[in-house]
Amino acid sequence: MTADDLRDLFRKQPFRPLVVHLTNGAKFEVRHPDQGMVYDEMLIVGSDKGLEHCAMMNIAHVTVEPVGA
Repeated sequence: MTADDLRDLFRKQPFRPLVVHLTNGAKFEVRHPDQGMVYDEMLIVGSDKGLEHCAMMNIAHVTVEPVGA
Protein backbone atom coordinates (compact mmCIF):
# COMPACT_ATOMS: atom_id res chain seq x y z
CA MET A 1 0.00 0.00 0.00
CA THR A 2 1.46 3.34 -1.02
CA ALA A 3 0.54 6.77 0.29
CA ASP A 4 -1.07 7.55 -3.08
CA ASP A 5 -3.22 4.40 -2.87
CA LEU A 6 -4.39 5.43 0.58
CA ARG A 7 -5.06 9.01 -0.53
CA ASP A 8 -7.26 7.63 -3.33
CA LEU A 9 -9.33 5.70 -0.78
CA PHE A 10 -9.74 8.82 1.38
CA ARG A 11 -10.83 10.90 -1.66
CA LYS A 12 -13.27 8.37 -3.13
CA GLN A 13 -16.83 9.71 -3.36
CA PRO A 14 -18.93 8.68 -1.67
CA PHE A 15 -16.47 7.84 1.08
CA ARG A 16 -16.77 4.31 2.44
CA PRO A 17 -15.41 3.48 5.91
CA LEU A 18 -11.96 1.90 6.00
CA VAL A 19 -10.15 -0.43 8.34
CA VAL A 20 -6.36 -0.04 8.30
CA HIS A 21 -4.65 -3.31 9.30
CA LEU A 22 -1.09 -3.07 10.60
CA THR A 23 1.65 -5.67 10.38
CA ASN A 24 1.57 -6.12 14.19
CA GLY A 25 -2.12 -7.10 14.12
CA ALA A 26 -3.49 -3.76 15.30
CA LYS A 27 -6.17 -2.03 13.26
CA PHE A 28 -7.68 1.43 12.99
CA GLU A 29 -11.20 2.27 11.89
CA VAL A 30 -11.65 5.33 9.69
CA ARG A 31 -15.31 6.36 9.59
CA HIS A 32 -14.87 9.75 7.90
CA PRO A 33 -12.21 11.07 5.49
CA ASP A 34 -11.40 13.96 7.84
CA GLN A 35 -10.40 11.41 10.49
CA GLY A 36 -7.08 10.68 8.77
CA MET A 37 -4.10 12.52 7.36
CA VAL A 38 -1.92 10.76 4.79
CA TYR A 39 1.69 11.80 4.43
CA ASP A 40 4.33 10.21 2.20
CA GLU A 41 5.77 8.12 5.03
CA MET A 42 3.03 8.20 7.67
CA LEU A 43 -0.70 7.90 8.32
CA ILE A 44 -2.20 9.74 11.28
CA VAL A 45 -5.67 8.62 12.37
CA GLY A 46 -7.83 10.29 14.99
CA SER A 47 -9.40 7.75 17.32
CA ASP A 48 -11.15 7.70 20.67
CA LYS A 49 -7.66 7.19 22.16
CA GLY A 50 -6.27 10.33 20.51
CA LEU A 51 -4.01 10.50 17.48
CA GLU A 52 -2.55 7.23 16.23
CA HIS A 53 0.63 7.49 14.15
CA CYS A 54 1.51 4.71 11.76
CA ALA A 55 4.44 4.42 9.37
CA MET A 56 3.27 3.54 5.87
CA MET A 57 5.66 0.56 5.83
CA ASN A 58 3.72 -0.91 8.79
CA ILE A 59 0.39 -1.02 6.94
CA ALA A 60 -0.33 -4.61 5.94
CA HIS A 61 -3.54 -3.85 4.06
CA VAL A 62 -6.65 -1.69 4.06
CA THR A 63 -10.19 -2.98 3.73
CA VAL A 64 -13.34 -1.10 2.81
CA GLU A 65 -16.03 -2.31 5.17
CA PRO A 66 -18.66 -1.18 7.64
CA VAL A 67 -17.02 -0.24 10.95
CA GLY A 68 -18.29 0.20 14.47
CA ALA A 69 -21.66 -0.98 15.61
